[in-house]
Amino acid sequence: MDLDLTPEETEKLSRELCHPVTPDAVIGSSPSGDTDYAIEVIYGPGVMDPEGRSAKSLAEIVFGRKFPFDKKIAVLHQRRIKGSFTDVQLRKIAGQFYNDIVQNVKVFPRKELQQGIGPYMSPVEVPPPGPILHYDLNARFDFEDLVNELARNAENKDKAREEAKKKSDSWLKAAKEYYECDVSETNPSLNLLRISDGRMLALNLEEMASIKGHYSRPDIIEARKKVGLSGKATDVELELFGQTWSEHCKHKIFNADVSYIEGGIEERIKEGIFNRFIKSATLAIQKQKPDFIKSVLWDNSGVVDIDPKASNYVCFKCETHNSPSFLEPYGGAITGIVGVYRDPLGTGRGSLLIFGVWGYCTGSIFYDGDLRPPLHPDQLIEGIHHGVRDGGNKHGVPNAIGGTFFDDGFMGKCLVYVGAAGLVPKVVDGRPGYEKWVDQGDRVIVVGGRVGKDGIHGAIASSEGYHKNTPKGHVQIGDPYTQKNVQEFMWEALAEGLINFSQDSGAGGTGSAAGKTVRDEEVYIPNPINRFEKAESK
Repeated sequence: MDLDLTPEETEKLSRELCHPVTPDAVIGSSPSGDTDYAIEVIYGPGVMDPEGRSAKSLAEIVFGRKFPFDKKIAVLHQRRIKGSFTDVQLRKIAGQFYNDIVQNVKVFPRKELQQGIGPYMSPVEVPPPGPILHYDLNARFDFEDLVNELARNAENKDKAREEAKKKSDSWLKAAKEYYECDVSETNPSLNLLRISDGRMLALNLEEMASIKGHYSRPDIIEARKKVGLSGKATDVELELFGQTWSEHCKHKIFNADVSYIEGGIEERIKEGIFNRFIKSATLAIQKQKPDFIKSVLWDNSGVVDIDPKASNYVCFKCETHNSPSFLEPYGGAITGIVGVYRDPLGTGRGSLLIFGVWGYCTGSIFYDGDLRPPLHPDQLIEGIHHGVRDGGNKHGVPNAIGGTFFDDGFMGKCLVYVGAAGLVPKVVDGRPGYEKWVDQGDRVIVVGGRVGKDGIHGAIASSEGYHKNTPKGHVQIGDPYTQKNVQEFMWEALAEGLINFSQDSGAGGTGSAAGKTVRDEEVYIPNPINRFEKAESK
């Protein structure tokens, strides 16, 4: 830690952090003991460290003063090993305890242990915000410009040209299939796909062409001029399209026109899997039992009246968190469970969480075949359940029930289901608790942890299968401690009748929440809230 405490204050804080029965507290370098190696794991620079953040909050309570934002406490985990191992063997052992996507690792031999290992923290350097980027959606495709762009990160220009040829050929093929005719190699459609690929938007040509059409509308051009915007799309606007139309948020597969053959019989589900098997069945039940289903298919979770004599309704939501969990199981799963907790919190004007549920689909933990996913199913399932368990326990919410299904068909991508239930007051300030509205002049209050650059493209990554270019930055570490405080704050505010509309930020952040909240109105957010104070907008 670097809180600039006096020796006496450091001693006092160590006693507060240390349980009086089981562990010991050591200030400074730790003794080597009867071990030959030590492996230390710590979160990388800028990655959320919920335990360290909570320890800093404890220090502020103990000493009755606030510490600057850039002063922090970091938590690292150390494992001592006895025996004789090669460097390669030690690295393999260390690989069982950390994930290089979000963590750093150090291995200390006996000689360094005897000298004493001092605590350390990864420095965080936040670059100043870059300029807003603008994209001409009508520009023609320039192959040489793509080569020059790729050459910045390639071994040489020949490698860049080879990679550019692969990309342009695939985009040309997609354009020919979309238009069902020959397309020139400089067609603007290839440039649209280049933009989608370069920004990792995971949008196909039909979607990018639709965005282009939006910016070409005379009324949109005129409206943009009035607020000082050009006809070119900004990077933030394109990111919003990518997030909103992602598989995680839009569920394009569930809503698609599906045709398939099974047992020699072809069947078509024109209205989509979701509409036929979920929406229609739910609405049929609501029609039969209107007093049972109170709110469904429009808010962040569904609301039902299980006990007419009770003072609360029950709301429930379930979702998946597959892509990040496949790369970093602990971070992906804990973000998934605390994320789905926010859906009941964002239902109506708020709710009180009562339990969570889970379900996993992975390859066999005994798999010994030729496939080499980022993590073996044995390590994957351990990390996933650790994340779900921590997300519930540290939030004060019990995980009530769950199960695991093993099949090697999930070696390419696991499925991680998480769900949550909450209590919605039947009446708040004279109106049903599941109702929500926005009045003109209402203030928007954003509560929770700071946002940063980790977790970017989390929703977008759900639209793709795992590949070598899957962005590692879309993995985020959830903070159940902070969210527990949010739960307590919202429940008290709800009881006071201070909330008209509650909305979870979700994968799209403030932009997504604002869009869901205002619908046909306008919202003005003058200063986005960032995790790093130095990166705040001015």
